[in-house]
Amino acid sequence: MNYEVIEALGQIAREKNVDKSHVIETLQAGLIAAVRKKHGALAEVDVVVDEANHHLGIYLLKNVVDDVEDPVLEASVEEAREYDPELDVGHVLRIELPIAEFGRNAIQAVKQVVVQRVREAERENVYDDYHNRVSEVVTGT
Repeated sequence: MNYEVIEALGQIAREKNVDKSHVIETLQAGLIAAVRKKHGALAEVDVVVDEANHHLGIYLLKNVVDDVEDPVLEASVEEAREYDPELDVGHVLRIELPIAEFGRNAIQAVKQVVVQRVREAERENVYDDYHNRVSEVVTGT
């Protein structure tokens, strides 16, 4: 599925004449918002889009501590070692979240954010093309 998502981003960028990096940043922002909605507004999230390997990784970041005070931001050493046996206090635990975890509504919200921001970028491109032509007669066929 990651391959299809990465290819779709490129296709959107080409069709709408928008910079691909802008589309990727928009997707990252939408996914971060979806993760924070599910795991808490203060959750630390990292979204990695690796175009070369066609990989989309969504990671929940937690600081490894002895005594967990905030389970959204912190993980115990025992919990961290379930993911990586070499993690210790002071390290950051990266928990990869599968896209399937989010459900249809969250993915639909991400899609709406991407579509809206691509439209805004498209409008900005048209404005940039024509704002220097004010009071110039332009004809089209």
